[in-house]
Amino acid sequence: MQHLAFLLAGSADTLIGGFIGFFSSFVIMLITRWLDRKGKLRIYAKRTVVDNKKRWGFHEDGGQSLLVVPLKLEFQNTTGRSRVVRNVDVVPYRNGKEVAKTVQIEYTEKKRAAGEKVTEVTTSEYGEEDAHNSYSFTLPPNSIVNKKCLFCLKHENVPDFDELRLDYFDERDRRISLHIDEIAGDWKPRVFEPDLDWVLLKKR
Repeated sequence: MQHLAFLLAGSADTLIGGFIGFFSSFVIMLITRWLDRKGKLRIYAKRTVVDNKKRWGFHEDGGQSLLVVPLKLEFQNTTGRSRVVRNVDVVPYRNGKEVAKTVQIEYTEKKRAAGEKVTEVTTSEYGEEDAHNSYSFTLPPNSIVNKKCLFCLKHENVPDFDELRLDYFDERDRRISLHIDEIAGDWKPRVFEPDLDWVLLKKR
């Protein structure tokens, strides 16, 4: 009888120990996931120039106005997990509503071997046959990633607008819209000075 009681007590201790171990592992897993999600994804932007001379703004192209926005982006991922930004686009808005989408341009620089001075900038639109037909990036955990992008939009029945935003989809396929700047988008030819400092993009 005493032997049976001893066995039962041992089994109870084993079950309790197993439960405590399982519960501890579960709590540790939850804490780890919470720590991985802690932190933020911040996006900084700087409007620049094309080929070191063509400033951003409205240019004449074949008798019609063309919006050109060369943009440097810095993604700061301070979370402990990979983040996805898909289909990054500069989007004109009017009174808080989207009026059109810009064309994402393939932007490559050809550099001279001596001195690494840029001698030529080649740009071309992404074609439908191109698998990489949008700006989409995977950001490693606790990382800073810099990208150079170029966005264009022809007038072609696009109405006037009053704001530029940076839109993208995250890893949960949620659309995120961040304010870049207010602008008189009346399509009159004019250019703007490039940004001197990085601007943190925020929701309005």
